Amino acid sequence: LDGTGLPQDASAQTTAHLVDADGVEVSVVASTYGRPFVHLPERRAAMAVDGDPTTAWSTAEGSDPLGEELVVSDTGGTLRLVQPATIGGAPVNRHITEIEVSTGASTFTVALDDRSLSATGQAIDLPPGTTAVTLRITAVSEPSGDATPSGVGFAELGLARGELSEVVCLPDIDRK
Repeated sequence: LDGTGLPQDASAQTTAHLVDADGVEVSVVASTYGRPFVHLPERRAAMAVDGDPTTAWSTAEGSDPLGEELVVSDTGGTLRLVQPATIGGAPVNRHITEIEVSTGASTFTVALDDRSLSATGQAIDLPPGTTAVTLRITAVSEPSGDATPSGVGFAELGLARGELSEVVCLPDIDRK
């Protein structure tokens, strides 16, 4: 437990499971979200697949995001990554520049460019038959200006799942 009384492992906290129109369940779990000591619900993993580009999974506000991960159980075979322009109403001052994509069968590195900063996003070619992926942050740009480094993350993943409905599952915390 951290100073807030919550588990430090974000995956042990409130987790969102999403269901598409065909009843296919998609889970999205992040290694962390929000700030190092504040897990903000509006920055959790589900925000990367909610279909709303104004929300985002973001992590590591004011800290180092290298190694942070986002695990998606079913991409529908496609990924189109969109990075947020703002987080919590404030402009971001750094971006993810490289990720490692693990599919279970293979792992490869992807350089993220200006396409990932646009509303249409940057398409990631997945091997045929890929559904589950882990995205690991391996490089970020330097923060612009003298401000505290903003969080980084994804506003949308562009899954080929159609509209998703969120089902929130609360954590099971042993309160001994």
